[in-house]
Amino acid sequence: MNLRWIMSYRRGPHGNANLTVSLAFASLLAAPTCAFSKDEYGAVAVGMWRNLNSANVWASTGSGSSRSSAGDAALAQCNSNSTNCQVVLTWGSGYCGFVTTGKSQDGSGRVGYGTGQSKQEAYDTCMSAAANMACDANPIGFCLSPPEPKRDPVAEFTEKSAANGRQLFAEGEEHWNAGDYEAAQEAFSDAATDLMLGDEKEMSDLANAWERRSFCAQEGISIAKPDHIGFYDTIEQNLADKADWECESHMPGWTQWVKDAAYEHGGEATAWCSSDTVGSSLDCVREPSQSSSGNYEIALNPECTAGHYMVAVGVFDEDKRCRKQVVDIYASMSRSSAPFQSKYPPVIIDAIGTDEKGDKFDSLQDCYRDRHQYYRYLCPKSKQLD
Repeated sequence: MNLRWIMSYRRGPHGNANLTVSLAFASLLAAPTCAFSKDEYGAVAVGMWRNLNSANVWASTGSGSSRSSAGDAALAQCNSNSTNCQVVLTWGSGYCGFVTTGKSQDGSGRVGYGTGQSKQEAYDTCMSAAANMACDANPIGFCLSPPEPKRDPVAEFTEKSAANGRQLFAEGEEHWNAGDYEAAQEAFSDAATDLMLGDEKEMSDLANAWERRSFCAQEGISIAKPDHIGFYDTIEQNLADKADWECESHMPGWTQWVKDAAYEHGGEATAWCSSDTVGSSLDCVREPSQSSSGNYEIALNPECTAGHYMVAVGVFDEDKRCRKQVVDIYASMSRSSAPFQSKYPPVIIDAIGTDEKGDKFDSLQDCYRDRHQYYRYLCPKSKQLD
């Protein structure tokens, strides 16, 4: 490390060999003297001079964005307190620089300094420069923070995309658990894209799978809780219309999940028009009878005088599966206007009667049909054929 000395003026004007040595340090950096600087370079400047009976030394430090600016800062501090200043040490990011000064104890009047990358090194360098040296045990100086590693823009983009994708995936899970399948689908879709850009293909594939499940859940809800039901629609018909979506493969158990959700929702949505609420009229409906043409008709008992009856009838297909249809019978007609063409005799499931008219009648009729022809379209097990 740098070690510089000047010999003091050996004799004063009166021949006195005992010389006075002035030792001073710049106060540019406050304690602690090993604090890290955010600048990229550091420097030490030292000034030494003599006048009459004394030799003097002054050390200063400075920092800057370049070696020259750091040296200029150290020189400016030194020149404000000394003369003959020179930059004796510079260092860059990740390194340290320290300086201390001293004087000899043998009466020679020598002064000097020592520099190093640590306080101990600066002190040891100063002490070893000559015999009988006494150096300040508290060197001044500082360390520079290590330079930040240069970022690869591609790697940075990949890392950022992956992190964003994981965050979106977590948001998708939250939406799914809250039953907000539309928001879940959007989050999982965005997550899949970001995860693919983030080079996390396995998790991207998982996000894509959950995006499809979220889509199927939305479609399932639209079937289980439809905004509009066709006149003769059933859940199975609507499920068949969506078969090309392959939701059962994306969301195992999807079909049954939709049916269960529809049954539960339909029971709540149509409870107000059920026979338990309105009152059952099963006693007013006779068992279906077969006409000479082979078709089945449904008739009312003569003592029933309500203006209109709605009857849920179980009709069997070729595979003996029983599904409900709602038949309207007016008391004035006493029998159904549309005979059933069926290989097997139909069964009476439920019936209500009403004298309502106008909008109230229309609402009641729509509700009753929804209940028995859509939400709960299957016949009870007790009505199924063996």
